[in-house]
This record gives sequence, structure tokens and C-alpha cells, in this order.
Amino acid sequence: MILPPLCPTLSRYRLLSRSSYTLLRSLVYECLSGRRFTGKTLDLGGGEKFNYDSVFHIDGVKETANNNRALEPTHLIDLNQHLPFETSVYDNVLSLNTLEHVHNDELAVRELMRVLKPGGCFFISVPFLYPVHSRYGDYHRHTATWWDRFFETLGLGKDANITIEPHVWDPLTTGLSQFIQLRTRFQKRIALLPGVIRHHGLAGNQLRLPDDVARNYAHCALAYSIYGTKPTP
Repeated sequence: MILPPLCPTLSRYRLLSRSSYTLLRSLVYECLSGRRFTGKTLDLGGGEKFNYDSVFHIDGVKETANNNRALEPTHLIDLNQHLPFETSVYDNVLSLNTLEHVHNDELAVRELMRVLKPGGCFFISVPFLYPVHSRYGDYHRHTATWWDRFFETLGLGKDANITIEPHVWDPLTTGLSQFIQLRTRFQKRIALLPGVIRHHGLAGNQLRLPDDVARNYAHCALAYSIYGTKPTP
């Protein structure tokens, strides 16, 4: 299911404008905030250099996989290859803003789903309308419908309760992010404000934008989060 974007409300403005991250990362972390992953968790693209403790919680063992030694991953592996793990060994799998740097991203997602236990949770975030970045290569920008269709081909249909969340404040901030990425708190305070003012005339106090507005905003997503549960046999 592809959700309509969240409304650019005043409460969200206060939260996001205080964030020290880029707008894209702030929106993804907003979606992750307060989530709790219990059991054995694999973070594809993570490492000890990344600390998400203030964003979400892992109750159990966390392992990371990366091909960048400098990030101090648990497993130093090529993410374009089959993962060197048994099938159905992780209770949760994560991949945060990594798959755009993996040339064989379809294999990477298939492998994540293979090593995930039935009934386990997955959370993947990927950029969409965002500048090409990283010295490690940047290969993909898939639409929400592409992700929806791809997970269907994996046999993860309605039983997986798959949700695709478009991360967008408004078209203006998406455009600005192509140039300055809205990194500082000052930039975000200025850039996000028009969306708050405009929101009151568009959506009232609704949690998500109404359909007529949502369609236009969704096309301007900075990123998507895809999350759900692997079906049990």
C-alpha cells in the first residue's frame, strides 16, 4: 500500500526544523522514531560508526553488513553478492539509504528477505528526488509503484502488510534539497515554514494530505520508506 504523504503540520515543523540532519534524513528518522526491533537484527549498509540509538531501539543483537571497512561493520562483505548467512536467521532486517549505492539492488533486497525469518520485520529507506551522491557509486532512483510491484514479484503481497511511505514536506523543499539539501536548522526553519502556512488551507487537521493534494505532493518525494512483515507459511 502506498500511503498519501503526511500533512506539513506545525507540530512536525517544530520537530523537523530542530533536527541536525538533512531534511531527507530527518523525514526518514521521523518515520523510524520510537520503533522497537526485538531479537536479532541485520542492518545492511550500517556499521559501528552509525549510531541510531536516539532514533529507534533494538532489543537484542544488532549485526551490520557493509563493504566499507572504515564504518566498522560486523560483516565486511560485498553487498552486490549473495549474503553469507543461512536462510531465515534474522528477526529484523534494515537498510537505511544504502540501496542506491548497490548496483545489484534487486539481489540485495531478495537476500534481505531470504535471511529474514517468517513473521520478521523489515524496514528499507531509499532516496527518490535527491541528488546523486557518494564516492561509492549511486545507481538507482525507483518510484513508489516500482517498489510496490517489485515486492509483489518476491511473493510478498497483501500478507506482508507492506507499506510504502513517501517522504515529502512540499514541492518547494524538495526543489531546494536538490541544491542545498537543507542541512542546517536555520535552512529548515525558513524552507519548511511556507508548507505549514499552506497546509491550513489544504488539509485542516488531517494526519495525511487529502487525495487531490497528495497526488501532486507524492510525485515530489525526497525518499521512500518500505516496511512490513514477512508472511509466515
